[in-house]
Amino acid sequence: RLVADVSGPLTQSGALLGRIVLVSDDADSYVDHAFSDRKALYGVVEARPATGTVIGLSLQYQKDRLNDNIQGYPTAPDGSDLGWSRSTFFGMPDGRVKTEDTRATLYLEQRLSEAWALKANYTHSVTEYDAVYGLQFGTLDLATGDGMRTRANNNRNKTTGDALEAYVEGKGNLLGRRHEFVLGFNGQESKRRWGIWHGPDIPFNIVG
Repeated sequence: RLVADVSGPLTQSGALLGRIVLVSDDADSYVDHAFSDRKALYGVVEARPATGTVIGLSLQYQKDRLNDNIQGYPTAPDGSDLGWSRSTFFGMPDGRVKTEDTRATLYLEQRLSEAWALKANYTHSVTEYDAVYGLQFGTLDLATGDGMRTRANNNRNKTTGDALEAYVEGKGNLLGRRHEFVLGFNGQESKRRWGIWHGPDIPFNIVG
């Protein structure tokens, strides 16, 4: 796992600030063919053009890729352990589950007075999912090793979203007491496209 985090002023006056974070996390497993890899990036630039005003733009990207025993290990018809090694992989050796998530956020903070402030932010996001994996099912015959079938699958989907939030918050007196007030609105919209493909069921012998 590697992490880099750098931040600081981008101008001599300090009115423009920046930060970038990089993450690389690769993990192997005691299970054959299983792994988990993650790459991530986060960056933000923040400007303060006037007293009480903050404008920022951030970008976040994350990519995950893995392969694993999705269904776990098969058992005998009576539920007992087959005695296989813990490293045995019961799935598609070259399978994958890949997820990519990208989101950009624009935000504003404006001080209206000592007690009141306006805050608003807009986020656009895109998430893509692509999974290629094998499913195994059936009733195992311990004497022959037959009775199981396998099926290849490919699931894909893409989700895009937009979210907007704006509100005013502050403190004030009402009916002789000090209160905190928040008034605003928020809304979001998302769209999703997806597809699923299933291959034919193929019988196989679990010991041969």
